Amino acid sequence: MSVDSSAATAHSRTADHTPTADRTYLPGARFASPEAAREWEGFSADEAHSWAGALFRVNPHPVGSAALDRAYGQWCAGEVPQVLAWAHTAREARAAGFTPLTLKILRSSLADLSPSEHPAHPRNLALVFPHLPESLPFDVSLWRAWPGFVADGLTPREATLRVLHDAEELEEI
Repeated sequence: MSVDSSAATAHSRTADHTPTADRTYLPGARFASPEAAREWEGFSADEAHSWAGALFRVNPHPVGSAALDRAYGQWCAGEVPQVLAWAHTAREARAAGFTPLTLKILRSSLADLSPSEHPAHPRNLALVFPHLPESLPFDVSLWRAWPGFVADGLTPREATLRVLHDAEELEEI
């Protein structure tokens, strides 16, 4: 789904050069149901829609194909879907300093790294279920330092390698 140029996009930075916002919201997004609105409490519909878009391939729990298909259809129609643990994960990720865009950037930086060379790589932790779409597990507690590393000047790849290295060192203790 393309977002037209009327979408609100902010790339402003504070005096210390940390991004204040780096996301594009779909103006006029709406919650798919009253239950979804309650689940996403604390998020505007536009922000929740952006987070849902980021969480389609980074899931805290496996989600069935039918549920993902339904959620994707809702999302494409400008609705915020209600999917197991997504609002909770978005809340935790936002508290750790992630935005929908930085979560997508983290996922991209992981795609370029070999799981066999990095034991803490989420691909090594992925549970594979037959007939479920492949997704990358996202554990906020593991990645909590990543946004700060990027804000401090590391590239996303360098920040990803640092988090993986730190996690691997902890496993050796």
